Amino acid sequence: MTRDPLKFRGAQFEPLAFKLEVVTSLQTMDADGNPLTTVVAWPLTQAEYAEIRDSGKGLSPTQAVVLKAITDEGGQSLQTYADGLGLKKGQVQTALNALVKRGLVEKREGDKPWAVAV
Repeated sequence: MTRDPLKFRGAQFEPLAFKLEVVTSLQTMDADGNPLTTVVAWPLTQAEYAEIRDSGKGLSPTQAVVLKAITDEGGQSLQTYADGLGLKKGQVQTALNALVKRGLVEKREGDKPWAVAV
């Protein structure tokens, strides 16, 4: 059995994949009486994961956080995104290139160079 170089202890296992869903509970409220919103992680079967992976719809974790950052604070520089996300500028650029290729982000000229594609 080959050991994963990033896994130092514990039993070997196949990586798990999840579909994330944002849900709002009308039964659970915060201190102000507002319904709580949370994320539920639904495990995917190997077939479901393969379908998403092969369709090109699945995002890498880096692509997902960069897309969220652009959605929340569009128009920042690569360095600003990198600093805010704790990533290297090259990692952000690679993620942005993939997001542009998928049509999720567009590069614009001017003071707000990155925006979510609508």
